[in-house]
Amino acid sequence: MASVQSRIGVLFAAFFALLALAAGRTLYLGVVHSAALRRVARTQQVTDETVPAQRGAITDRNGTVLAISEPADDISATPYLVKDPLAAAEHLAPLLGRSQAGVLRDLSEHGGFVYLAHALPAARAKAVLALNIPGVGGTPVMRRV
Repeated sequence: MASVQSRIGVLFAAFFALLALAAGRTLYLGVVHSAALRRVARTQQVTDETVPAQRGAITDRNGTVLAISEPADDISATPYLVKDPLAAAEHLAPLLGRSQAGVLRDLSEHGGFVYLAHALPAARAKAVLALNIPGVGGTPVMRRV
């Protein structure tokens, strides 16, 4: 009977120690690091996003269309996610209208993000995205022609 009581006492002490440890960590984060954590949280949660308005067609006085907006994509890559940059550059270069060496240079960057093409027409962008190269993606934009 005494051994059961002592086991219960040990379990109670262990759970109480864990509770005290959690309370101490909470106080440490809430009091000591609260300003820094609040600042980091604010930058991660609140952003200003610019949403461009749809542009209308430009016509002359006779109603002839001079300029319109058409769908396009900004093609970007995350270089460290591209497994085989040489093969990816070989496939992407003709579709992007760039040299293979230039695309390979961009895919070999040490940073985390790089634009491969801006305002690529929708048909060509669809062909690029159809390659399903990991790390290469597109962002829809409008292109003025």
